[in-house]
Amino acid sequence: MEILVRQEAIEKIIQMNIAVMRSFVKIPEMLSAHKDLARKLVCLHF
Repeated sequence: MEILVRQEAIEKIIQMNIAVMRSFVKIPEMLSAHKDLARKLVCLHF
């Protein structure tokens, strides 16, 4: 039972990591599509 719980936790962690990576891949795509948003984010960064 304990091994099954660990396996489920590991699978959930992997799914979350994939979701995070996908979101980082989408950020440049979104910024290139929305130039005004990109400029605002640059202003916030500096």
